Amino acid sequence: MNQEKAQERIKELKGYYAHLDTFILVNLFLIMINVMTNSDDGGDYWFVYPLFGWGIGLSIHTFTTFFCEARLGRTKNAGVDRMEYDPGRTRTFIAADRKPCHHYFQR
Repeated sequence: MNQEKAQERIKELKGYYAHLDTFILVNLFLIMINVMTNSDDGGDYWFVYPLFGWGIGLSIHTFTTFFCEARLGRTKNAGVDRMEYDPGRTRTFIAADRKPCHHYFQR
């Protein structure tokens, strides 16, 4: 087990979940503002534009975090199929076998 890579993976996951939390909170706030300021005759629902744009970025972040190894610089043949991280036996982390990004884009 490479503890440094496991710590880097945990940092990567924390970054992803912080991105997801921010996405949800900000977009709920934008929806609330849009609904409260809309006229009763069914005005423009503009919140869908930042929701859609940011959603594209979040889906790319999701793909690279959970399906690609490129972010950690690992390759399929590196022999790192799973990692365990156990500081003081309080937490165990095992990452599933992830494929490199180019695997998904081969023809």
